[in-house]
Amino acid sequence: MPPRLPISVVDLEPHAAAELARAAGPIRADPYAEGDVFARQVRAAAASLPQGDLTAVVDHFAAQQGSSSLLIRGVPIPASLPRTPAGSFHQQPEARPTGAEPVLALVGARLGEVFAYREWDGAHLVQNRYPVASHHQVQTASGANDLVLHTEACFTAYPPDFLALLGLRPDPTGQAVTLVSDIPQALAQLTPAERGALREPLFVFPTDRGSYDHEGRRTTEPVPLLKDRADGPALEYSTLITAITAPAAAALAALEEALGRCAQSVLLGSGDLLLIDNRQAVHGRTAFRPAYDGTDRWIQRVLLLRQLPSGGRVVPDTRLAHYPTDYIKALALPA
Repeated sequence: MPPRLPISVVDLEPHAAAELARAAGPIRADPYAEGDVFARQVRAAAASLPQGDLTAVVDHFAAQQGSSSLLIRGVPIPASLPRTPAGSFHQQPEARPTGAEPVLALVGARLGEVFAYREWDGAHLVQNRYPVASHHQVQTASGANDLVLHTEACFTAYPPDFLALLGLRPDPTGQAVTLVSDIPQALAQLTPAERGALREPLFVFPTDRGSYDHEGRRTTEPVPLLKDRADGPALEYSTLITAITAPAAAALAALEEALGRCAQSVLLGSGDLLLIDNRQAVHGRTAFRPAYDGTDRWIQRVLLLRQLPSGGRVVPDTRLAHYPTDYIKALALPA
């Protein structure tokens, strides 16, 4: 297997940034209150986006040619931003669009259709991620502890094909580093026996709402981590997964070590847009110390599917019934 590339980095030229801002201008709908209208405007703007260096590099990435993540620097964002909110964005009555959402969604539209999970973030098509004090110890993007390496929405019926993360405000401490690790590169470091073990239904998540018993603890039903698809192997992964046999545990440990060796670090600054191929990469974030004073790290995110399911762009999180009770309570999710 030829060596995989690290994260590709593109610096957007000022004229290209201005062109992108102009193309996003007609996208005026509120993504939080007018999701369907916003999505239609994004699709129309994407169709009229002039062909150039930016579209070429994003289309190259979308075709899985090269790296599994792409960092675009110099994306235009508003010169003035509100203070980083204190609570969950969808629960803030004063929450309004920042003005960065159209550009984020417009670039994302080169990769797929924007969609959302019904139970998360008020079903917003653009999600806002920043530290929330009450989530400090929770394993989530709004917490401050290490966000473990994972594929986004693993084991749900509708995992995104791509993610797009736009830096609005960087972490002033420089501690919150995004990690991305290439899945094919990591799998190539495993033995055939280890990859074979990953294909067996031998892996569970511990949860007090689980239906399976493993060594006296309730867990989800065992599933394989690695599946073979027409376009290549597909890995669904989180560091929180547990193996139920010794060979599976050894394969899981080897995978975790390989993903760690392949991990690349990105400190997202203002106007940095990170595109992640969720079929080809896992991602996470290092721990940091928020001040909760309006100056903390703030990113916006869109999830993207190559093709929307028949039900539309707001889909259910089919894993919800198995989330631990304390996690559901901490994030105020529907039980």
